[in-house]
Amino acid sequence: MESVSRSTSSLSSEALALPAIINPADIVILIADDLQDNLNIVQAVLGYKGYQVETAKNGKQVLEEVARRLPDLILLDIQMPEMNGFEACRHLKANPDFREIPVIFLTAKADSYDIVDGFKHGAVDYITKPFNTMELLARVQTHLELKRSRDLLAEKNKYLEIMTAGLTKLNNEKNDFIGIAAHELKNPLTSIRGMANFLRLDFDPSLESMKAMLENIVKSSERMFSIIHNLMDVSAIEEGSFRFDIMPVEMETAVRDLVEQYRHQADLKRIEFVLDIPSGNEAKIHGNHDTLTQVLDNLLSNAIKYSGEGTTVTIRLFKTDSCVRCEVQDEGMGISESDRNKLFGKFAQLSTRPTGDEASTGLGLYIAKKLTEAMNGTIQCLSETGKGSIFILEFPALQIPEPV
Repeated sequence: MESVSRSTSSLSSEALALPAIINPADIVILIADDLQDNLNIVQAVLGYKGYQVETAKNGKQVLEEVARRLPDLILLDIQMPEMNGFEACRHLKANPDFREIPVIFLTAKADSYDIVDGFKHGAVDYITKPFNTMELLARVQTHLELKRSRDLLAEKNKYLEIMTAGLTKLNNEKNDFIGIAAHELKNPLTSIRGMANFLRLDFDPSLESMKAMLENIVKSSERMFSIIHNLMDVSAIEEGSFRFDIMPVEMETAVRDLVEQYRHQADLKRIEFVLDIPSGNEAKIHGNHDTLTQVLDNLLSNAIKYSGEGTTVTIRLFKTDSCVRCEVQDEGMGISESDRNKLFGKFAQLSTRPTGDEASTGLGLYIAKKLTEAMNGTIQCLSETGKGSIFILEFPALQIPEPV
């Protein structure tokens, strides 16, 4: 192989004064040439500019060096033993991890066939030997700038892809929101409108008929209020504006109060509540009573919704040295694995439906999970199709100091 005829003494201050695009110390350039004199000269030129320089003497070493440390640019001689520059370049461009590294071929002669072959194999440029120092630095700088521009463009494209995916998700959620809100609000509104029209047209309804219709109007309006309340909670949670005060909370009180509130609803489906709460266990946590009640309310109402008539809902509450654990277990149809994977997602629509055709927005468990985590707790579900479900809440236990 012909050696480059220039010496390092030809390095001019003008050539080495080219403006830096970025900190050269952050740039790694790999030079491949089978002649040590050539490596020494190019290494001296680039090293003087502050670039980190790695060397190789054949194509095989190039692949080994690239696998060891990814360079920003490769200067690749064409004629080398074992594996020439064309073959090495072909391997680089075939590997998705390496194909974006710009390759500049070094050739001892301005042979048009070599140049064309170089571009065919994926090179971005070529430099003929003996080379001009200023030309070498200018071409290196140009292709480093181009690489930086491509990298920035790739990052921006990736960012745009993420943003587009996020906006698409938000748009889909907005459509889900509109669809669910419209669907869920339509039924109670239809009921209210129908009963109001009946009362308006029937000038002498019986007292019992009026009471029944007014009761249905109240229930329908409560259902609408619950839907709107859930949607407002989701909005506040995602905006980060959902706030509550943290204080000691007695979980047993919250559990027993809710069970009493749901007695009548459970009785309508002949569902029996079983409370398994050891006496004197001091199940206190750092939290918020109203927020904890909202979480428990969701779990208890779901247990009733998805339980068949004549079944049992068991609520267990106990304290260990480190945590307070509450379990709500039903004897419903259970939840499939595919449904469990999306159980705590927003607008989750499950294949299992409420046994009494009760309403479900798919927001309750999403809200419950967010509120539980805001109180430093965890929520999980253990379920098997046909064998019911157990929802488990765990919170760090409030440590009560021993009496002096």
